[in-house]
Amino acid sequence: MRPRAVCDAQGNAHQDIEILWKFIKYEWIDIEAYSSQNSLIEYLKKVLDNFGHEYVINFA
Repeated sequence: MRPRAVCDAQGNAHQDIEILWKFIKYEWIDIEAYSSQNSLIEYLKKVLDNFGHEYVINFA
């Protein structure tokens, strides 16, 4: 399943992707994910597959 960008009210998809990446990088990813390239890829897949369920951004 491919992740889809959800635009905010102004339709700024680029900014939404930047916000998503900051959440992944600073909030959701564990330090263990950086132990190898494969580990990082698997962890990113996990986050993106569960985005909207386990990993949620509240813009309110």
